[in-house]
Amino acid sequence: RFGNSISTSTSYLIDPISMIYGFYFLYFLFGKYIYITILITIFLTIFNFFLIRKTIPIQKEYFEFKSQRISEINNVLNNIKQIKATGLELYFFQKIDNIRNNELRSILRFCYRRVGTIFCSWLSDGLLILGTVGLYVLDGNKLTASQLFSGMSVISIIQDCQADIFAILADSL
Repeated sequence: RFGNSISTSTSYLIDPISMIYGFYFLYFLFGKYIYITILITIFLTIFNFFLIRKTIPIQKEYFEFKSQRISEINNVLNNIKQIKATGLELYFFQKIDNIRNNELRSILRFCYRRVGTIFCSWLSDGLLILGTVGLYVLDGNKLTASQLFSGMSVISIIQDCQADIFAILADSL
């Protein structure tokens, strides 16, 4: 637990500094065309922040359903003789099954949100490269191979820092 808090606090410090240096280097490579990179980064960060905020209640709902199901199963196991004697097995089976179905629905909703977060993380690298390099070339500038590959590696570093920030946001919320 202590090691995790140290790496998180280091990420709070290192990731923004790395992103600032990355943007500075991109400005050196592409000039004013990095503003699209900054806008895409800000947009994706805000989008993922709200996506994560929507996911938290779903996780809480899942744990409530799971706790309810386990409590009901314990109730059945503690009173199995009375349930068998009165013939209420089907009633309790249906009750536990309904709780489990609600639990599975909340897991499915959580997975959809998680897929959205992963998709944004996957998409951000391509969007950052296409936005920056695309605008640079469309405006009539000549792109060299060293500019392209240096820009791609810096954008990859920015995207990694952005993914770390998403993870920090998810852990802190």
